[in-house]
Amino acid sequence: MEPTEWSNISHVCYQSSSVIDLTSHLRLAESFAYSKSDLFYIAVLLPFLCSAGVILNCSFLFVVHRVPTMKTITNVYLVNVAIADVLFLLAVLVFKLSKLRASPVVRDVSGLGPAACIILYTVANIARFASLGFISAVTWERFCAVCRPYSRRSTSSYAITVSITIWLLATALSATIIPAYGKYFEACVLWPDSPDFDSWPSRVLLIGQFAQWHSSYSNIAQTIPFFITFIVNTYFFFRIIRGLDAAMMHRTWGGRRSETDSALRSQTIRMLVVNGVAYFLCLALFQFLSLSKTIVVLTKSKMLLSVKQRKILLDAGRTLEYLNSVINPVIYTVMSRRYRDAFKAAFKCGRYLQLKRVRAATMSNSFPLGTTITNTPSRTRNTSL
Repeated sequence: MEPTEWSNISHVCYQSSSVIDLTSHLRLAESFAYSKSDLFYIAVLLPFLCSAGVILNCSFLFVVHRVPTMKTITNVYLVNVAIADVLFLLAVLVFKLSKLRASPVVRDVSGLGPAACIILYTVANIARFASLGFISAVTWERFCAVCRPYSRRSTSSYAITVSITIWLLATALSATIIPAYGKYFEACVLWPDSPDFDSWPSRVLLIGQFAQWHSSYSNIAQTIPFFITFIVNTYFFFRIIRGLDAAMMHRTWGGRRSETDSALRSQTIRMLVVNGVAYFLCLALFQFLSLSKTIVVLTKSKMLLSVKQRKILLDAGRTLEYLNSVINPVIYTVMSRRYRDAFKAAFKCGRYLQLKRVRAATMSNSFPLGTTITNTPSRTRNTSL
């Protein structure tokens, strides 16, 4: 998703250490610089989003650590989601700001160096894949709690094993993408004879790939897990809603639902819908853009959108992806009274905290998270650590 001029120059430079002569191409040379929108995005909007995301996710981690009743199997996976979100945001922020601080050239990564670039790219990819895995684990845990309460009994050791497995799989998949950004080379740039370019570097460090197909593979390796996860989670969401209806109809007298059960069902469905829609909607645009770019490259067809339009959509897609790592703790707090009470209790001291712990304990058997709805009211599935 880069301007045509940059694509051509990058293709030349990827072959070997090259000289880029821009002495008679003032307009092209100016396109190498950050635009005003880029500067606002990287210097203002991105730090704000990342700071908010780190603060909110760390607050969630603090709440789970401090409030005993928040130590459920579901929250084990949500804790890992928060960790992945923090790692992703920090990796993106360090990468973008370091580039901006070191050079006025958009593609120049000389301020970071090859090793730091590979590490930051890899950390961001690991966090992406891990987040997909843990969101799916949360959905599976809810599905088992509602539809298969007697199939197995989740324990802390089971949740830890699943978490380690997800991190290892995310790391392995991310390692296969390294060749797409693992080649670095210097290019000598001859800038136009203008005072505006006097302070610009004569040598830039650019990112390339070892083979042209590595870029397409990188896009496919990121988009396919997303779409598979989306389909699987959507299927289990419908199964959970049907399971809730079946369980409550069995529990009520004469097939009539109590107001409490109906309220809990509504809260659970709202949590599922809002969590699922927010998560996948925030990631969908960026993934569709990556997939469309791969299709265009593989089929050698023409882009339907202009360079400017693609850049606007790409910036919007990335912003939504960053926003996804920010809003999760907000959704938990807004949609669940139990989480609101836990957040309030975690930042209070003394007797108030004790009272809130007692209250949270009495609500730990409600639907929303880490709980069980079964066809037999006297038996529940233990999901606490």
